[in-house]
Amino acid sequence: MYDYDMIDSQSITPMKFLLRSVAGFTGGLFGTLMLLIIFVLSSNIMTSVFEAEEVATQVINPIFLAVFLIMIFTGLVIANLFSVMLVSFADKYKYHRRSSILHQVCIFNVVLFFITLPFYIFSLVLGLGMLSIVALLHSFLSLAGSNLMLENIANPRYSLLAVYGTGLGILFGTMINIMVFKITGTINVLLFAFLPLTWLCMTVSQGLMEALYVSFYKFYGIDFLRTETAFGDDVNFDASGAKVKTEEEELIQIYNLTLVFLFLQTKQSSLVPPCLHVPFVQPTV
Repeated sequence: MYDYDMIDSQSITPMKFLLRSVAGFTGGLFGTLMLLIIFVLSSNIMTSVFEAEEVATQVINPIFLAVFLIMIFTGLVIANLFSVMLVSFADKYKYHRRSSILHQVCIFNVVLFFITLPFYIFSLVLGLGMLSIVALLHSFLSLAGSNLMLENIANPRYSLLAVYGTGLGILFGTMINIMVFKITGTINVLLFAFLPLTWLCMTVSQGLMEALYVSFYKFYGIDFLRTETAFGDDVNFDASGAKVKTEEEELIQIYNLTLVFLFLQTKQSSLVPPCLHVPFVQPTV
């Protein structure tokens, strides 16, 4: 017997798959556009650093760091918010809690920025190479976290499916971005291609995971990625943590309670039939 709620919530049509993929890529382009605007406005500061000799070990100017932080933070927030919003419009049935998703994505990106800020400041003395690593890790965490917010709020029962989809998307995005860097040989191209390519990979992998999982469920009838699904000893406990009694334990409890009731009834009349001398049955643990 199929769980039609599960199938309806996770099924994705080819049109929805295409629209969500385009939406993620387009949202990343908006972030790239913001990066480009800030880069052009501060071109004197940015190009003087990127075009210098021994870029990786060059000591970072605090003014450059301030401009770089504004560029990275603004680009990530714009890319994530637009991607999430456009994906929610592409699949209104699944992502109907649009306002909650946008608020949580915005809060997450602000909190993540302040968490990574000390590492950016620390990179002042270590050079542009360390700054690039910090920015790359910050970007991956921001994109992955935003996509997880999107999927978990939309369907919290299948948050595990979101973890696998996002993880594969980040993996494929990393591989493609490395290929772009190897082909172009410059970090400037990667800086502007990173956001749309990574969001595209995450939306594509999420859609593929959903399609494959629904096909697996229809074929095998096992909903193993649902958060309520219990494995091993956990099947003996309900959602509140209370131990679930087996049918045998419930029958034994009813039998003992019946004996107690009969004993109390017969004690009032001082008549104790022989059947009441049957000892209580202790349930097996």
